[in-house]
Amino acid sequence: MRNVLLFLGLSLYATMATAQLREGLLPIDEAYKVSADIQAPGVVTVHFVIAPDYYLYRGQMKFIAGKDTTLGEPKLPDGKQYQDPYLVEVETYHQSVDATIPYMAPAGAKSIHLIVGYQGCHEVKPKLCYPPHTKAIDVALSGTVAPAGMLVQQTAANAAESTQATGAARYAGSPATRALLKSAKTARDSGDMATAFTDYKKAVSMDPDFANAQFEYLMAARSMNTLNLMYSKSPPTNQKEAMAKTKKQDDIVGEKLIGEYEALAAQHPHDAIYPWSLGLLYNETDLARQESYCRQAVKLDKNFAQGYMCLGQIAGVRGQDKQAVAYMRHAAELAPDDEEIASGYGYQLGVDGSAHDAEIKALLQRFPDSMAIAYTLVNQANALSPKQAHIAALERLRKDAPGASNPVASAAAEDLFPIYMASDLSKAKSLAADMSASKKEDKTASAMAKYMSTLWVGRVTYVDGLIKARHELDTGHAQAALASLKAVESQKDQGSDKSWYLLQAQALDAAGRTADAVAMLRDSFVAEPNDAVQKAMFAYGTKLGKTEAQIGSDLWVAFQAKAKPATSFTLARLDNSKPLSLSDYRGKVVIVDFWYPNCGPCHAAFPFLQKVAAKFKDKGLTVLAITSIKAQQPFALPFLRAKGYDFIGLAGSEEFAEKAYGVDSYPSTFLIGADGKTYMVPTLYDDAHELSTEAAVRLLLQHAKS
Repeated sequence: MRNVLLFLGLSLYATMATAQLREGLLPIDEAYKVSADIQAPGVVTVHFVIAPDYYLYRGQMKFIAGKDTTLGEPKLPDGKQYQDPYLVEVETYHQSVDATIPYMAPAGAKSIHLIVGYQGCHEVKPKLCYPPHTKAIDVALSGTVAPAGMLVQQTAANAAESTQATGAARYAGSPATRALLKSAKTARDSGDMATAFTDYKKAVSMDPDFANAQFEYLMAARSMNTLNLMYSKSPPTNQKEAMAKTKKQDDIVGEKLIGEYEALAAQHPHDAIYPWSLGLLYNETDLARQESYCRQAVKLDKNFAQGYMCLGQIAGVRGQDKQAVAYMRHAAELAPDDEEIASGYGYQLGVDGSAHDAEIKALLQRFPDSMAIAYTLVNQANALSPKQAHIAALERLRKDAPGASNPVASAAAEDLFPIYMASDLSKAKSLAADMSASKKEDKTASAMAKYMSTLWVGRVTYVDGLIKARHELDTGHAQAALASLKAVESQKDQGSDKSWYLLQAQALDAAGRTADAVAMLRDSFVAEPNDAVQKAMFAYGTKLGKTEAQIGSDLWVAFQAKAKPATSFTLARLDNSKPLSLSDYRGKVVIVDFWYPNCGPCHAAFPFLQKVAAKFKDKGLTVLAITSIKAQQPFALPFLRAKGYDFIGLAGSEEFAEKAYGVDSYPSTFLIGADGKTYMVPTLYDDAHELSTEAAVRLLLQHAKS
């Protein structure tokens, strides 16, 4: 499954007018008669005549300059306070209202041009609302052209306010719509997708220019069938078939949304929000088209921060990290209070690899709950060497973010825990106790935070069991140690740490069951290769009188037993279009990775895959990176080259990936031995899993030569 984001298509706008007419409501131009004239030099007055039993929303009125016209800040009278069931408290106009807007036109101009935006509703049954509507108006000047300096003087006094009104504020949502989005996030985090979707839909209906609401709404709409399946309390017995069916349904909804938003973009040709929204609907299928739509959006409104964010993300997909940072920095400057933009910007600063520490930390101070910024800082700490510098950096991050609910503290603790498990159990216990205690104090914790609290409490129990078993072994009580380890066995595979297995082997050996220790370690290595486990297996094996060759042979036989034939294929290379077959590498070790350029987890995994590729490149390992989304193939080779990855890029498809290798998520990685069989399906997202993959590659290379 690709990037599953987040409800039913926006057929609301397409069907609403039909419903209104069917119920006998007035056509919108009869319900609201809009005209404009110039009653004083330099000021245009827009008149709204509102039919009985209808009203207009004050907050939905927009005045946009047309060709060769510049508009100042509009002035509107206060409206009637109204408690709308969806919009909370709003202001409305009844009967009539006038708006006055300063203007400036070129010398000799005979008319000015403006686009008026408005939205209203019917007050009595059936109480339906019209979709947001725009009307283009040309107003004759008749010798009343504003002096060239008049508008400048008037707007200069309110320059900051005007920029805000037409820039970031326009797309930031009202307090009511932001509250709805917050409510939707709470519902989504608790698994209540129906409520989340309803809130997204309300927010978009209330304010179509609210960019974050459009994003959440469209992503939810496009993937609602899949999300309903994921959150189902009674999942289908054939999950694979069900996922294929829901994906097909999601694609149908996606096509419908594209048609509806194309119509909206045509109806509102001067609104940047609609081409940008259309781009979102292509973000997995056609990046070139998405890029074109985002360029159109920023051309319509040079202050549209989300448009620059989109261009930055696409530059990142191309591997153009510095260009991506430039676009995202500009977006963050335009919308300094937008957490989503700040998070993406912080993440890209980390990807760029330049010295951006001060910028990232400044962003984190403003947005302390941003997961993207948190992981950027943690990833920077993880890249440090030697190990002590790495650990010290993680500890600083954990202690500098005092509330453990802060993502930085949580992310740093997650990476520290396996390090301490392998090196110092007392530190591991202290860390787990700190995290579980701090999370218990968080009374407003989300469902995920509560889950993490339970996890840390369990880790305290787990480490206590290991410490107790170690003490029992040190005092010669092997059977007691086995009992202590049995009590925490259910947690032995919670991470990449192998402490339980190593202590279990020690206890088995001390109890006179050395053969069982070797067999247990062998099975552990086969399930997840690990150098420490392999080393211990050899040590206990020699105690049984076996040679290293015999122990290695036993391990290889067990490792081979789980291997399955890899599906052969022939695909075109991205660099020269020549065919390449998996059979060309018979006798060699190959990693086959299914990915696509706009896949965030793929970007995160590739640096670890590159370390494996670089380490064994001259020893006989080849990495084949198969791009599975056809529409994104033009982006694939530039990305691989820009990043300097030692992979051979191949052109694949979703159908091939699913049919040949059962791929239903990206990235999906397969380690294939010299005999053409798949030995491992690595998940490369941290150092531990990278080292596990290296241990498997090393074993396969050893036997490829034998």
